[in-house]
Amino acid sequence: MRDSRDLAAATKLVHALCGRRIVRASSGALECAKCAAPVADTRSVFALAVDLDDGTAVAHARVAAHVAAMMLATTPEHFLKLPSRAAQLAALAKPLGQAFVVCLTAFTIADSSNETLLRIDAACPADDVGILE
Repeated sequence: MRDSRDLAAATKLVHALCGRRIVRASSGALECAKCAAPVADTRSVFALAVDLDDGTAVAHARVAAHVAAMMLATTPEHFLKLPSRAAQLAALAKPLGQAFVVCLTAFTIADSSNETLLRIDAACPADDVGILE
């Protein structure tokens, strides 16, 4: 579920108490997807995915919400206050082409697909760690 101000589909609503995603129940009420606590307070977090390219292959990865905020150099609250879809898309494009050193977590979905997913759990600009392109 997204905040109605999210014109670029880059955020999701989470339960402020536990940080898990919010869903709309069949009754129309908001519910936490994880805990049983009432959903009285929500917050928006970034929900982004990127293509990683090291020059030899490209991999698709989700980006942890706090890492996305760091890479975009903005908060979800500021992002949602941007006045237009074009302004939000421009904010999302800001890190394109920049080199980052990332920490990836790989995990496998425990179902019949056994699909392996990647998530960026930490990142910093390559220049900050002395890696030259």
